[in-house]
Formats: sequence, structure tokens, C-alpha cells
Amino acid sequence: MSSLFQANLLNSEVGGGPRDVTIAHSTVTIKNQGLTGGLLHSHIQTYPQGSQQQQVTTYSHKDANNNWIFQRARGLEPYDQENSKELEFIHDGMVVRLMHPTTGRNLHSHAMPAPLTASEFEVACYGNLTIGDEKDNWI
Repeated sequence: MSSLFQANLLNSEVGGGPRDVTIAHSTVTIKNQGLTGGLLHSHIQTYPQGSQQQQVTTYSHKDANNNWIFQRARGLEPYDQENSKELEFIHDGMVVRLMHPTTGRNLHSHAMPAPLTASEFEVACYGNLTIGDEKDNWI
């Protein structure tokens, strides 16, 4: 079922999802704008060529590998989930990292050709909460 259809069902997780998203606390799925498009997805397998880092694809079915957690941008002090007294909300224009909770890796970009569409750049998962670089940051 499409997201639009699910959002209109009674008691749907899609329609009733939270509208406020926070650093380190909110698990999100990200779908492209197409009506039948896939969800941002990653898994433990790596690209056989290119960066040889963890693959990132889209996937059309509900799966734990579609989940992502917002983290503070690389270069900022990590969010202290245990000792912070206030939630840090995501806002428009904020620079963030997206961490794949199943593998602990960050969504990462490269200025190298993508494996299937050479005219586009590769997107992979790399590093973790402490290892990475500015290519882990997204707006």
C-alpha cells in the first residue's frame, strides 16, 4: 500500500506519526517524492566497486533497514542522551547526520560515480558515532 493510502487509514502509524523529530530520539523512514517510490534503505552488504562501503538503496517494503536516526552534524559535540535535560528538535536548514541504527553507520556521500547511474554520485554508509568526516553531514 502506498504511504498516501496508509496515511488515510484509521489508526495508521503513517498518518499518526510524530511531527516533531529530535536528535538521537526519533526513528524515521525517508521516502522519495514519487507516489510509488522506495524508502531509503541500507544493509550490511558493501559495494563490490567504488568506495566498497555499506550499500544504500531504496526499498519498497516495510523493513527495519529503512530506519534512520538523526544525530548532530559531524564537528559538533555529540548529543548526550543520558544527561541532556532537553530534547533537541530538528528544524528547517539544520545540518545533521543520519545514522542507520541496524549497523551504526552514517549516511555518507562521495564524489565518485554511483554503481548503477554513473552520472550521479555514490551514497553509502560509513563510520559510526565517533568516526567519519564532513561527508556524513546533510541539510
